[in-house]
Amino acid sequence: MQEQENDVPLHEELADDQWQELGMIIIDALNHTHDVIVTYWVNGRYQELTCTIDKLDELNKRIKVVFSDDYEWLNLRLIKSIVQV
Repeated sequence: MQEQENDVPLHEELADDQWQELGMIIIDALNHTHDVIVTYWVNGRYQELTCTIDKLDELNKRIKVVFSDDYEWLNLRLIKSIVQV
């Protein structure tokens, strides 16, 4: 029960300029294969993941991120920020 009290709500929808900036970082990371830190919301908390962006799925609004020997698809709506390392 106490754990749920520490949960944080999902951030508001990003503003157009924030989406534009996020999009530029994603495209740059795809074109140049450099590491990024993705901050995203999962299970009531924000997590940071250092990874590379492997694919952008515009139809399903998600990105494929690769880290160590694994990968994960992240819904763009859950991403709060992406920063180049």
